[in-house]
Amino acid sequence: MNISLEHLPECKARLSITIPADVVGKARQQVVSAFAREAKVPGFRPGKIPVAVVEKRFSDSIDSELMERLRKSAVNEARAKESVRILGISQIEREQLEADGSCLLALEVVTEPDVEVPDYQSIPVEVVRIEITDANVDSVLEGVREKGSYKASTDLPAKDGQMIQITYSGKLDDEALSAEEYGFLASGEGLDYRVGEDTTYDFIPGLSKAGIGLSAGDTISHTSDFPEDYPNKEFVGKSIVFDVSVTGVFEMRLPDIDDKFAQQFGHESLEELRIWIHDKLVAEAEASRRDDISNQIVTFLTKDSSFDLPQHLVFHETQSGVSEMVMQGYRQGLSEEMITEHREQIVENAEKRARNGITARYVLLKVAELEGLTVSDQEIYYRIKQIAAEQNRPFKKVALEVRGSISRIREDVLIGKTLDHLRKNVAITEVERPSASAEAQSIEASVGDPESATVEPPAETSAESSESSK
Repeated sequence: MNISLEHLPECKARLSITIPADVVGKARQQVVSAFAREAKVPGFRPGKIPVAVVEKRFSDSIDSELMERLRKSAVNEARAKESVRILGISQIEREQLEADGSCLLALEVVTEPDVEVPDYQSIPVEVVRIEITDANVDSVLEGVREKGSYKASTDLPAKDGQMIQITYSGKLDDEALSAEEYGFLASGEGLDYRVGEDTTYDFIPGLSKAGIGLSAGDTISHTSDFPEDYPNKEFVGKSIVFDVSVTGVFEMRLPDIDDKFAQQFGHESLEELRIWIHDKLVAEAEASRRDDISNQIVTFLTKDSSFDLPQHLVFHETQSGVSEMVMQGYRQGLSEEMITEHREQIVENAEKRARNGITARYVLLKVAELEGLTVSDQEIYYRIKQIAAEQNRPFKKVALEVRGSISRIREDVLIGKTLDHLRKNVAITEVERPSASAEAQSIEASVGDPESATVEPPAETSAESSESSK
């Protein structure tokens, strides 16, 4: 074949191809033979239909199949001869069979970007020094202890921060409030109500302060003036009188941190629980550190990148991002009107995220190529096995579902291996940990749920981690 290639903007190229008559003739014979084997024509046994009959009866289909084969063959040869990575055909500009039997093709194709990467042999990164102390463990234990606080009845008057249990009913202009119109404000029974100066959650305005000093058996008539910042705007400006009866006063008590406390979470002793928390804090810190290093690596590699991206990839990733952001908005309680109002900003943010993600992907794949990194079929197998385990689904079902996505999975595993490789060669500067610890909050949540009291290693996609999971 005679092939010429013209590079175009936005990761496109024009292929001009002349396919010789003998190649076209051979391809046509293969197509006709295939039709003759499979075609069904009345009066002829399958496989015994004369070629002339097949060519006449199925001429349009034969020509269509011939052109498709010639296009595929031409693109494959262009990939080999021109050393260009063609992702697919975006437009057929010309396809013509000449009188001498040759074929002329002009195709617009989408190509992978021409990626240049900076020197990545010693990428500078700044990470938090991992230093887990007894004070960190104490902080987690104290957080869990506070979550385990319990109510204890007291005969003394209610103090700031304690709870009163109340039965109440409301009146407006001496008429009882209807539950249909006023909901929970109309009346309630056996409600726990925190008293004190902090009125953040004071749904009966002023009752928190009015409740200080009340004892079980007390009754009061409390007038609530609903302020401008009251969450339910329908009640703003109204003055409602509540008849309140106190049926109990409670103080919040904290459990002792001892062996019995530890046994609630599956540990024999407090010392064993402390060791588990320490190890979990270390694991969380290491996982956070690894993710931080990966993010800094990607930022370093892509900060000066300015190559074109395949627009169809940007479009599809943007659409996916928009759908994700819209669903997240609904989950957060945003109305359809609010989402429509901010649609332009949503699309803009989704496109920016898509471009950053695609750029990072191509840069990391280029590094993988330069480093000679590859992915074996066994690694693909273990990655699918990992996906099945994460979803708690049978391996065979997951494997069937992802058959059409193997190339994407292979790329994902390769990118994971590339980041593993780069993390081993970064130039690390350690800094002190900030005072606020998100890891500690995560551990508190785990300790608070006995079923979560297991340290799981972070998921990996590298060959090394796949082998170790066997």
